[in-house]
Amino acid sequence: MKEILIICAMDEEIARYQEKFAFTDHEVSKNFHYFEGTYGNLHLRLAKSGIGKVQMALTVSYLISQKKPDLVINTGSAGAINPEIKRFDCVVATGAFYHDVDMTKFGFALGQLQDHDLVYKSDTALTDQLSKINEKLYGSHAKKGVIATGDTFVGTDEIKNRIFTNFPDTLCAEMEGASLAQVCQEFQIPFGEIRSISDDTPDDSADQFDQAIDEVGIMAANVAIEYFETIK
Repeated sequence: MKEILIICAMDEEIARYQEKFAFTDHEVSKNFHYFEGTYGNLHLRLAKSGIGKVQMALTVSYLISQKKPDLVINTGSAGAINPEIKRFDCVVATGAFYHDVDMTKFGFALGQLQDHDLVYKSDTALTDQLSKINEKLYGSHAKKGVIATGDTFVGTDEIKNRIFTNFPDTLCAEMEGASLAQVCQEFQIPFGEIRSISDDTPDDSADQFDQAIDEVGIMAANVAIEYFETIK
């Protein structure tokens, strides 16, 4: 049976999976639950990490220490960074990096940690499969590229422009993906990331996010669910 770990940051991002699959709830602590179920030949575990890099790293590390998965998938929302990326686009990540890391004084590239590549690359075969499904579901709204991670909600033009200027290959930004990618890379676990765009105008980003989070959470999850259909 193939072991798959699905991790999202928020309730709105796990809701589609809970609607689709029958899960048993496991309480680890007051603020940490995960859900477990089977689907065909798949053993699924679903977790809500909470927002931010530390929350994601904690969640991934705990769950893979209990049972190492065959692959990890992260889905959810993101804010547009590249001007060509718009609300309700859906991005499959080729990799993720930290836009808020600076060790340049020690000779590293902006965003790079010591002993690590700048970009934590997602699994190539998985990314190709997810991208094909993304294109099938969303057509011209399906995108593929690099995603930025940082412990800052992109709520001003200054932040958005700084990320895009420093990292012009970036399509969008969120607050968890690279930390998941770093843990998975450390333990040699294939991972994929799917993020649908909740906001593209920083001055209105909080309102845009609140209005779109339910829909974009479903959009990103649907790509993963369609993938599960192909391998169950």
